[in-house]
Amino acid sequence: MSLQLSFSKPLHSGKVEVKLTLKSTGVTAMFGPSGAGKTTILRVIAGLENVENAQVTFKSQVWQDQHTFVPPQHRHIGMVFQQASLFEHLTVKQNIYFYQGLKAHKGREERFNVPQLIELLQLTPLLTRLPNSLSGGEQQRVAIARALATQPDLLLLDEPLSALDDELKSLFLDYLAPLLEQISIPVIYVTHSKSELARLANHVVLIDKSGVVGQGDSADLLTDLHQPLTLGSDLQSVLSANVESIDEQQHVSALDTPAGQIWVNTFDRSSAKFIGQTMKVVIHAKDVSVSLSRATDTSILNVLPAQIVDFKHIENGSVILKLQVRNAVILSQITQRSFSQLKLVKALNVFAQIKGVVLK
Repeated sequence: MSLQLSFSKPLHSGKVEVKLTLKSTGVTAMFGPSGAGKTTILRVIAGLENVENAQVTFKSQVWQDQHTFVPPQHRHIGMVFQQASLFEHLTVKQNIYFYQGLKAHKGREERFNVPQLIELLQLTPLLTRLPNSLSGGEQQRVAIARALATQPDLLLLDEPLSALDDELKSLFLDYLAPLLEQISIPVIYVTHSKSELARLANHVVLIDKSGVVGQGDSADLLTDLHQPLTLGSDLQSVLSANVESIDEQQHVSALDTPAGQIWVNTFDRSSAKFIGQTMKVVIHAKDVSVSLSRATDTSILNVLPAQIVDFKHIENGSVILKLQVRNAVILSQITQRSFSQLKLVKALNVFAQIKGVVLK
């Protein structure tokens, strides 16, 4: 285990109680409403906030306890806030290489190749520009490159997309997702967006205004009908997928997933070299319907045998079905009327009809 953290702290809305052990690999998302203390947790980890009773240990090194407090510059953490906070008088290149003049950086192992980071985040055309000439998404890409250029042992991202509109968020995720898959250090990503969580996170910590209320694998928590992630709208399921084959003539690709074979429209990057690669499939619950028999006269390509393992009625007159599809769990959102007409119950065998798949 990589990071152990415990503390309690009064907030405007009450008191936050935190006791966490976070994994040493992958992306851990902290998910919860505004005001629940997510940013406070990051600030305590980074040493930007000295809470009296906190205990923070990273890879067996004590950063804080009743006798010790390691200052932020010696924790070797990269941090990106909601606002990029770039140096306005420096060019993009000067911002990224600012770390070279920092005392704390001297002698650090070069875990990240900075020119490669610049290339991966597609910042080369921007290197001579000043921050005030960049879009919000471009500024955040520079902020992430700058944070990783310091060769940190841990990366903290505090809602880095919150200031971007939906179009910029989508574009930014196209840069961020492959980057986070490649880097070898643990990442803690604060968000209240289920879409960001589904796309980026391997693990999830659920936080409300009383503190930590749950944690676990992202795919499991996204489909647990008793967890906050399945409240509200835009429910999603996440599957790992291997590109099995590509039919260039019909513009479709076959994916091997724990739920079985799933067909998707041929994606832009598709070519023979992608066969065998692992990708992520996000399935929105609204794009999954169910039938009692397998339809043969339908345009839907993905019709998979399933069993109802649980269901939940929600406020808008819909019902969320939790479906076991081979070795995967997929959510379906249907109307209360359909639920009643089909006489759906737990353990009933049905067919999941997946109308849309988002490949990441």
